[in-house]
Amino acid sequence: MTSTTSTASTDSALREDLGELPLLDGGDPRCECDHGAGDEYAACGAKARWRVTVECTCGGAHPRRVELLCTQCLANRRRELERESITIRAI
Repeated sequence: MTSTTSTASTDSALREDLGELPLLDGGDPRCECDHGAGDEYAACGAKARWRVTVECTCGGAHPRRVELLCTQCLANRRRELERESITIRAI
């Protein structure tokens, strides 16, 4: 008797999770924090040191966000996201 295990659902879930991650393809990753005015996006551009995952805790089923941030923008973001669940990992 041969036993087989399907990994299709695990593989597709992994691809979805990896699709949310910012790219770290060589070079120095740069901070993605928005320093623009109004609707204009202007990335910080400082060297990113942290990968931050934000899980909304309001119960509204908001999507998870993953950001690359420098140390200063991380400090600012932590003050802004006081009620959110955040996970911080060094790059």
